[in-house]
Amino acid sequence: MTFSPLTANPINLPPSSFYYLLIDNCLSLRSLPSANSIHARLLKLGLHRQTFLGNHLLHLYSRLGPLLSVIRVFNDILNKNNFTWNILLAAFANAGRMIDARKVFETTISVCANTEDIDMGEQLFAICFKTGLLSNSIVCSAVIDMYSKCGRLGDSLRLFGSMETFDSSTFNSMTTAYSRANLVNETLGLFVMAIRREVMPTEFTFASILSSNSSFGLPEQGMQIHCWVHKLGMEVDEIIATSLVDMYMKFGSVECAYKIFSARSSKDLISWNTLIMGLAQNGQEAEGLIKFEELLIRGIEPDRITLLGVLFACCNAGMVCAGKKIFSSMEKEYGIKRGLEHYACIVEMVGRAGRLEEALEIMEAMPYKPNASILQCLLEAGTFYGNLSYVEKVAELMMMLEPQCSSPYLVLARIYERRRMWDSMARIVRTMEKKGLKRVRECSWIGIRNQPEAGISTCITQTFFLNYDFIYVCNPSGRADSWMLMELSEAKRSLEAAAAKIIPTPAADALPSKFYKAFILHGLRVDLVEPGRILCSMTVPPRLSNVGKLLHGGAAMSIIDLVGSAVFYTVGARMTGSPLEISTTYLESAFVHVEIEIEAKVLRVGKVVGVATVDLRKKNTGRSFAQARYTKYFGKTSKM
Repeated sequence: MTFSPLTANPINLPPSSFYYLLIDNCLSLRSLPSANSIHARLLKLGLHRQTFLGNHLLHLYSRLGPLLSVIRVFNDILNKNNFTWNILLAAFANAGRMIDARKVFETTISVCANTEDIDMGEQLFAICFKTGLLSNSIVCSAVIDMYSKCGRLGDSLRLFGSMETFDSSTFNSMTTAYSRANLVNETLGLFVMAIRREVMPTEFTFASILSSNSSFGLPEQGMQIHCWVHKLGMEVDEIIATSLVDMYMKFGSVECAYKIFSARSSKDLISWNTLIMGLAQNGQEAEGLIKFEELLIRGIEPDRITLLGVLFACCNAGMVCAGKKIFSSMEKEYGIKRGLEHYACIVEMVGRAGRLEEALEIMEAMPYKPNASILQCLLEAGTFYGNLSYVEKVAELMMMLEPQCSSPYLVLARIYERRRMWDSMARIVRTMEKKGLKRVRECSWIGIRNQPEAGISTCITQTFFLNYDFIYVCNPSGRADSWMLMELSEAKRSLEAAAAKIIPTPAADALPSKFYKAFILHGLRVDLVEPGRILCSMTVPPRLSNVGKLLHGGAAMSIIDLVGSAVFYTVGARMTGSPLEISTTYLESAFVHVEIEIEAKVLRVGKVVGVATVDLRKKNTGRSFAQARYTKYFGKTSKM
C-alpha cells in the first residue's frame, strides 16, 4: 500500500505513526520528490522539531537527499539524542566529508560524556579503534574526557598511557580527569611531565591545575603556578585570571584575589560571579553586596550564579530582609527562574535567624523535591535553637527521603543524650544497627611540606570535637582505591616522623611521642616548638563553626586547652594534671576557612601549678580575636 503525504490519514493513525509510515514507504521507493513533500508537510504542521519524526526524516535525507537538506533537518531537531548524532555522522561519512565526520564524531563522544552514556561511548570508542581515528589527538582527548566523566578514570589513564605522541589537548583532557578526581599530586605531576616534553600549557591546563590545587588548600604551590602564568604572560587571559581569583579566594587571600580582579581591563560575568562568591565565603559579605551593585551599575545582566552568591552573602551576614527581597525579585526584576540552590540558600538563611516554621513552610512550598542538604540545614537550625519537636519532624522527613543517610539518626541521638532521654536515644541506636547504617565519615588532608600526604577518615561522634576510634590513611598516590585501615599508633608514628622534619627546633626531639598525637587529631599544624613557647596554625574548618559560620566558642576553648596544656611540656613539666582555670576574652570573630595562629607562652612554672598565656590571632592581619590565661595543676588527679 502506498501513501501520499497530501492525502488524509486513511485509518486515523496518530500523526507520528502516520508520518513514520510515509517516511518508511518513501525510503523503500527511494523517491526524493516524495521526501521533499513529506518534509514540507511536517514543516507546515510543526512536527519537524520532534525527535522521533526528525530522526527518521534525517535518516531519509541521509540516504536520498543532498547533504544540505540533512544539515537543515538536523538543526531543526530540538532535543537531539545519540541516534540523531549517529545519523549525521553516517551522512558525512557517506558523502566523503571525513573532516566534518571527525568533528561530528568528537561532538558525539562529548554528548555521551555529558549524559554519562557509557554504553554508547564505548561503542563509539570501538569505532574509533577500528577506523584508526585514535591517531587523532582531538578524538583521543574526547574519549579520555568521556571515560573520566563516566567514572572510569582507569580507562582514561590506560588510553593516555598507550599514546605514542602527546599534545596540549590530550594533556589538558588527562589533567582535567585527574582534577575531577581530586588527585592533586597526579595533576601537578602531569603538568611537570608536559613541561619536560616541551608541550606548552594552555589556559585550560592552568584552569584545571589551579582548581585542583585550591581544593586542597596548598597556597605555596598555587603561588608557584601563578609565577608560571606570569612568566608565560598569560595573566591577561580571562579563564586563567578567573581561576587565579577563585584559587586565592579559597585560600582566604582576598587581597591577592582582588588585585588580580582589579588589574583586568575587561571583566566578564564569570569573573564578577567568582569575586562575589569568594567575598561571601571569606566573611566580607558587605563588600560582596557592594560589588553586586557595581555590576548592575555597569549594565551587566546577572545570572543565576550571581544571585546565588548574593543570597549566600546575605545568608552568612544574617541579612534576612535583604536576602528575601533579592529572592522575591529574581523572576520579576532579573528574569531568572529560582533554582533548587536558591531555595536551599533562603531556607538556610531563615532557619539561621530562628524562624524555623517559616523555613519549613518555604521548603514545603517550593516547586522542587527537597534534597538532603536542605533538610540538613533545617536539622542544624533546629538543633541550635533546641527545638526538639521541630528536629524530630525534620529528621522524620529526612529519613523518608534518604533512608540510608545516618545524619538524622545521629542528630536525634545527640539531642536525646543532651536531654538525658536515654530510652529514646537507645531506640535510635538500635534502629541504626538494625538498618545497618554507619556513622557519617569526614575526610581531612594533612599538608606536609606543602603536599597532601595523608587523608584521615573520621567518625562523627556525639561530642563537639571528633573522636578518632580508628584511622584510614591514603597512600601518597592519592588513588581512590588506596585507602587502608591503620592502627592509630602506626599512623601517628608515620605522621610524627614527617612532622619532625619541618619543625626547625631541637626542642622537638626532647618531647615525648604522644605530645603530637592531640595536635594531629585536632588538625593543628605545629609550626614552632621551643622551650616555653609553641606556635601552631590551622584553617578554621566548617565542622568547628556555629550557625553563623564563625569559629564556635567551644571549639576555641578546646584549642586553648590543648595548646595551653601542651606548652608546659616544653619546659619539662609533668604530663599529668588538669586545668585549674581558663580565663578567656573574646575580642572578635573568626570565619570559616580563615587561617589562624595559636601561640602559647609559659609565664611561670612551679612545683604543682603553672601559668601560661594563649593568643589566638588571624594570620593574614595578625589581629588577636581571643586571648586566654591558662592555669594548670600538675599533681595527680583524684580517682574518686
